[in-house]
Amino acid sequence: MNILALDLGTRTGWAAHRNGSVESGMGDFSLGRGEGPGVRFISFETWIGNLLAFVKPDLLAFEDIVRRQGFPGHSAEIYGGLKAVMLMACERRHLTVRPVAVGTWKKAVVGKGNADKEEVMAAMRRLGYRAAEDNEADAQGILEWARRTHSPGPDATSAPMRTATTTRPTGGPGAIPLPFPPPGRRTSS
Repeated sequence: MNILALDLGTRTGWAAHRNGSVESGMGDFSLGRGEGPGVRFISFETWIGNLLAFVKPDLLAFEDIVRRQGFPGHSAEIYGGLKAVMLMACERRHLTVRPVAVGTWKKAVVGKGNADKEEVMAAMRRLGYRAAEDNEADAQGILEWARRTHSPGPDATSAPMRTATTTRPTGGPGAIPLPFPPPGRRTSS
């Protein structure tokens, strides 16, 4: 079963169990100088479409933030926009989507529902994952939760890990990142 996991945000972490291996990275949807606020969502729409075409997931799991104290209004607006774009892309492809609460996946994977960034990164390292930063580690945790709860079988947790960071290149409005690890990506087993 191919699974894609997302930690939505300006820096969206992603992790995928695809064809028996695991890959992960991060897409950066920060706005460049002079870009309007809609550019972030246009870029994300293209990026998520390309990532879905690359992974060909049977299931997409994502961290669902319903209500959270201290979640700034601007961040909530960005999250809501990215979530809407992602859900539209999944509907167009008739994909199964599984939202998971932050505390649920952290409790299942880290052992503590309110684990901080460092605890998540450490737990993912113990499980054999490598992440360049916390958004990628969160996506790996969501993937681990999805693999444990949605893909029974011997290969559900034994796939080798490959990681790479995908970023949004500069170059003005509409510059789109590669949706998947480019040649020369970091690998680990």
